[in-house]
Amino acid sequence: MNNKEAKVKGPLSRGTVKRLRMLFAFTLALCWGHLALMCLQDYDRPGVSLPAHTWFMLLSVLSIATAIGLSFRRAIFGALLGALLGIIFPPVMLHSYDAGYVYWEQRPESERQRQEIAGPTLTGENFDIKNCRAKLLLVDYWATWCKPCVAGIPHVLETWDKYHSQGLDIVGVSLDQNKEHLADFVQLHELPYPQIFFGDDGKSSFDNPLATKYGVAAIPQLVLIEPQSQLVLTNVANGKDLQWKVKGALDALNKVPLATLDVANKRLAMVSLLPYIFGVAGGLIGSIVELLVWRRMVGQARPNLKRVK
Repeated sequence: MNNKEAKVKGPLSRGTVKRLRMLFAFTLALCWGHLALMCLQDYDRPGVSLPAHTWFMLLSVLSIATAIGLSFRRAIFGALLGALLGIIFPPVMLHSYDAGYVYWEQRPESERQRQEIAGPTLTGENFDIKNCRAKLLLVDYWATWCKPCVAGIPHVLETWDKYHSQGLDIVGVSLDQNKEHLADFVQLHELPYPQIFFGDDGKSSFDNPLATKYGVAAIPQLVLIEPQSQLVLTNVANGKDLQWKVKGALDALNKVPLATLDVANKRLAMVSLLPYIFGVAGGLIGSIVELLVWRRMVGQARPNLKRVK
């Protein structure tokens, strides 16, 4: 028997294994991406904007991270951990950010809601949105006893300073119970915009008539309204998103004449790109770190097991 006949067929070649690994990574990423798109089928629910859906962002980033990890010699753990840390980094570590884009999308019937913001202010005057001549009105439902609300005040003040001259007005709707305490806070922090406060019995805290009428169950709640139509353009869930969302809303209103803008059937969709950018970057860095740690631990690349004859 010659050597060729005696030779035992070995495992798949390294190139074949690499191609199969890439095919598996692509298939897994495609499946996760399809699952992400399935999560978007509820985009017409109240408060849900199509590309800003949290599950879409998570599944998209994690599917890409998985593909990166499989491509880097199966460094999946490092890729997924890095991606998660990258997603968490912007809202936790950054003071504010403006990487995003804004566009108009179809407004679901459940969100065709007007907010007729009106009521007495601390100065004794009455605020009425019908008298607002600004291009955009930011309504801040808040209270001095709400720590997240107070923490978000610097973002609101920065937004006022930057965009008030460009057509932004702000009004606070206070859910406080003590008028004097609210007045002292406003004076101490030099809040330049009016504060709606209902001082009558039974109209404080979440019994505030505006909060009750428009279903405000948690604060802070920031709402961007087009004053002429009184329609809500979008909500701002995070104070760090405030500046770029206000800028995007003003730009969108400036580009399209209000007379031709169908705000009754259109709403603003706002997408923050930083979770995607930092998530993918974190997945790449995590894969590299895992490989470096593995090589340092074993002193070489992962061994190739050979078949025992």
